[in-house]
Amino acid sequence: MKAVDNLYPQYGTLRRFSYALDLDYQHNDGVRPNNDLDRIEWYSTLKYQLTPQDSALVLAKYQDYHSGDNFQYYDPASARPDFRFDEDQSPLIVAGWHHEWSPGIHTLLLGGRLENDQRFRDQAVPELVIFRDPAGAVTSIGSEEFDVTHRSRLEIYTAELNQIVQTERHTLVVGGRVQSGRFDTQSRLVNPFFQPSLFADPAADVSVQENFFRGAGYAYYTVELPTRLRLTGGVAYDTVDFPSNFRAPPVSAGQESRHQLSPKAALVWNPIMPVTLRGVYTKSLGGVSLDESFRLEPSQLAGFPQSFRTIISESVVGSVAAPTPWPARRGRMPRSGATDGVS
Repeated sequence: MKAVDNLYPQYGTLRRFSYALDLDYQHNDGVRPNNDLDRIEWYSTLKYQLTPQDSALVLAKYQDYHSGDNFQYYDPASARPDFRFDEDQSPLIVAGWHHEWSPGIHTLLLGGRLENDQRFRDQAVPELVIFRDPAGAVTSIGSEEFDVTHRSRLEIYTAELNQIVQTERHTLVVGGRVQSGRFDTQSRLVNPFFQPSLFADPAADVSVQENFFRGAGYAYYTVELPTRLRLTGGVAYDTVDFPSNFRAPPVSAGQESRHQLSPKAALVWNPIMPVTLRGVYTKSLGGVSLDESFRLEPSQLAGFPQSFRTIISESVVGSVAAPTPWPARRGRMPRSGATDGVS
């Protein structure tokens, strides 16, 4: 097995200008057939101090990723020998502005363009098949194996305003975020394995364009008590409109909406100097794709993350979009879609 993982950073400061350039290169031959990986990521971060109270920052990212089946499995024999995955970001760019009105009072603004292009292909992929009679009634449901090609491109514009008011023992963070964009998705299913005479050629060839919107508002208040106890309370409201199926071939048109009011609570207590106790309760409405990757809203409370999409491997449950906590409706998307056959 051959594996290479190198990080090449370069950074510096010239008067009021600072920069950081990072190149991350990874190559891995893998530990089983079709387990290879090649990845290049380039980050450019530029910061300029406009005045003693104002600073601006720009971050640009370029990514070129190619791999076979890198999912984790309980049984390595379950790996897919023909699966190939490619992903590009060329480029993704965000910019930020910071103004300090007075000590402890800060205004932050973040805006940018998020872009991603994913492609995968596989052979003999099991797909759910629904058979209907000429009147459209379902007569039976079965499974068929198809060769699949899939491509999903997204472009999302994001803007967020954040206000911080901090005193010696009190901190208030209030803000709002708006994101809008579009998903362009194509999927194609060909070469049915068991009953080719029942399907057209191709069995499915779908191209869908759907809109994306996310709006969020939040407020967090933290108080530090003399007993070395720091308490945080907060609330966030999220509303998300996103494509109902942009991941599972064959894709289909349609939108889904999620809305959630999410309470937050956290504590950090140092009863004695060597000991720290942390606790948190938080609800969050997960992301659809890259929409949660760049934000000013706190991504963790008391050291616990609150912005992840899923803690379960996607090789087990499939990809997820805007998940909500159980027992609320989940945003789980199946690993395979459904296609109509002919009875």
